[in-house]
Amino acid sequence: TRVRSSAASDVYKRQYLTSRIGLYAGGVRAAYELGDYSLMLQRAELSKCRSVLRYQQRISPLPADRQKQLTEHRFQQVSEQIATANPDNEMLSELENKRRTLWDLLTVQRFQSRTGESFPAFALEAVQATLAPDEAIVYYYWFDKYTLLVTVIDHEHVIPVLRLLSTEQQTMLKDFANFVLKPSSKSTVSYLDTVQDFSSLLMPEEATPLLEKKQRLLFSPHRLLHAIPFHALQLNTGFLIERFAVTYVPNLSSLLLRYTPSKQHSVLALGVRDYQVPGYTLPPLKDAEQEVEDLKQLCEMRSIPITALKGPEVRNEHLRHLETTGELEQFTCLHFATHGQNIDSDTPMESYLFLRDSRLDGLEIANWQLHADIVVLSACCSGQRPISGRWMEELPGDELFGLQSAFFTAGARRILSCLWPVDDTVASQMTKTFH
Repeated sequence: TRVRSSAASDVYKRQYLTSRIGLYAGGVRAAYELGDYSLMLQRAELSKCRSVLRYQQRISPLPADRQKQLTEHRFQQVSEQIATANPDNEMLSELENKRRTLWDLLTVQRFQSRTGESFPAFALEAVQATLAPDEAIVYYYWFDKYTLLVTVIDHEHVIPVLRLLSTEQQTMLKDFANFVLKPSSKSTVSYLDTVQDFSSLLMPEEATPLLEKKQRLLFSPHRLLHAIPFHALQLNTGFLIERFAVTYVPNLSSLLLRYTPSKQHSVLALGVRDYQVPGYTLPPLKDAEQEVEDLKQLCEMRSIPITALKGPEVRNEHLRHLETTGELEQFTCLHFATHGQNIDSDTPMESYLFLRDSRLDGLEIANWQLHADIVVLSACCSGQRPISGRWMEELPGDELFGLQSAFFTAGARRILSCLWPVDDTVASQMTKTFH
């Protein structure tokens, strides 16, 4: 784990694990066969979303380092050049490659500045102690592409179940995961039917008596399962989301990173109806600005400070000013009502949110300093993460990528986001109810 953490970027960490992931899986399988479930989960955690732990154990501000500051400045300069460049500019591709190289260098320098930090030591009892009596975790781990370990955990029990998938089941699961990440014209009816087909596979009936007593479920997916909408699975005759409050966690160890929620709340809300982004033709989001206005009214009714930016105010220049002056890290809630871009598996940290005049991608967001308890991304596909890429059919290390990773890296604690394209009228209604 120490060697993997010092690799240049999270993509390289995954590639580092390509030839080693079988050793982790073998160790987890051996502990399962021995009935040592604490050791089984401890070993599973070693290869599951490790980087998010380092991000959440951030030192704020990071120790001063002249070389790191210079790299950050160069990264910002190149980002500004890309933001203002004409899409037909022959130098654009070169600038984008330079920016990626600077990002990898920053990742190394930040890791080196945090060498005094250590990951929380995993202990099953400690994880169970974080759970209320009405909570349970459903934890997934692939031994290989056809063998799935499903472990249901509450504050007293651990129920591991081994699932052996047929070639047809594995193909169906992979096809559905790819469909979610890149939706086609498949009908909504068959869409829901497909989800229901996986309910008995992914929700073990052995744990049904335990789950029926719960009100909150925490899912920790693995690999291609990150594209599965677990909240739309069925238990008995109802959808999970109808019976439980559903949360997703990258691993079990993240539950050990406790923090005190902010006592004083402040909100930054951004909404854009019409766009003028060079190189893109984006349809209007007719309800996005009203979504921000509704949130503003809710906050004012409760005397919660809110900065509401709409339309022409939602510019890259404005956000950079908030970040540079330190105002951005004072907000406890960030809310974006805007267009989102589907994830690219080969450049996953460059998933976009669109501002009025430009793209805002994960590389830039990850450079922010945030202390937000919650980030709400009311934007299409903003909750996606890749399951393949960089010449790998399956990414072995299970690290977080995409907009989730960017906001966690910046310091956000929780994220509400969309796995699929979403109608902006529906998004507006749902987020208002949520707040």
